[in-house]
Amino acid sequence: GSNNKHHYGQGGLYKHTIEVTHLMYDVNFRLKLNLDNYLITLVATYHDIGKLHDYEPVDKYYLEWRKTEHCRKVHHISRSSIIWNLEATKLNFPQIYIDEVTHAILSHHGQREWGSPVAPKTKLAWLLHLCDNLSARMDDCDKIDLIKVNKNE
Repeated sequence: GSNNKHHYGQGGLYKHTIEVTHLMYDVNFRLKLNLDNYLITLVATYHDIGKLHDYEPVDKYYLEWRKTEHCRKVHHISRSSIIWNLEATKLNFPQIYIDEVTHAILSHHGQREWGSPVAPKTKLAWLLHLCDNLSARMDDCDKIDLIKVNKNE
């Protein structure tokens, strides 16, 4: 989504990645989508990996972050796609898998207004988008609830 403040804190990206992976497995099974769990693992693992280049902690508790010079030029979705393509090429993945995962990564925010250059067009891409958004929004709710409690609202 448009709010990039989800899963702040030390280990947040890891937690989000694991949540997205498990949500994707569960929905794949429950809805009998018959998607390959290996591809699910790849898209879940790589979809936000560009954030490792794009943000740096401001404090020792990893609670406050700032954008790096990289982030000002290349959005994390594009960076994630670049990293995935470099790794997949090194590992000699078939082009059909490279393209499938690339599309899911590029479309995982769902629409241009939220940073995706393309909209999801495959079951794998839709599943990533929806599970990523669910993980992010539920974490946002936790943050909002925490802020309210801290302000005694």
